[in-house]
Amino acid sequence: MEVQKDIQERELLALYHEAQELMLQHCFDEAIIKFDALIRIANPIDNHKLLGLTYGLKGMIAHRRIEINSALEFFKNALNCFLTGPISCFEEIKQTKNSLGAIYRMFGEPMLALQTYFESISISEKYNFRNSVAYNNIGVLYFGMAKHEKALRYFQIALEKEELLENPDRLQILRVLENIATTYFQMGRIDEAFEIHSKNIKVCEENKNYDQLIQSLNGIVLIY
Repeated sequence: MEVQKDIQERELLALYHEAQELMLQHCFDEAIIKFDALIRIANPIDNHKLLGLTYGLKGMIAHRRIEINSALEFFKNALNCFLTGPISCFEEIKQTKNSLGAIYRMFGEPMLALQTYFESISISEKYNFRNSVAYNNIGVLYFGMAKHEKALRYFQIALEKEELLENPDRLQILRVLENIATTYFQMGRIDEAFEIHSKNIKVCEENKNYDQLIQSLNGIVLIY
């Protein structure tokens, strides 16, 4: 029985990694076929974490395609797998709650999104996980409500949390700085917005980060 179980686990992992590779190649329909095959044969108890990760990636594909009803269902399935299995998956729960918060925001449910982000933050603070994403997303929510002071506060917390890490995510820092600059602009603090956009442009050019470079250039255009 143990040998058979090991063989099945290797097959499931192979399917999962094949699907991941297909996602990286933007072959999303083919990836979904692999994920669905994994879901059909996986044991919901023994393979609960892998099932949760699988539903999470299916949610990411649906989110990318703006299929928000499907994304919500997949992320909820992922969360259920992480919560009901015999092994604790607190980091995965934190990440899934961030994903659910983004979907609730798309549904026009900012209060539910806020609650979900704060639940994610509570987990990250308890277990010392990195989570500047949740603080940044709360800032985005408040910005959308035109509560710019609150938005700025959470963007600044996100920046501080990420910069204090031993290995900070430089792209995440650029994103948060861009949000801070945009908030400054909306608050009439034009010089501060311009300074951040200008610094971001230089960093993006040095690192050939063209997607973020376009956002920074757009920010400069808005100022002028």
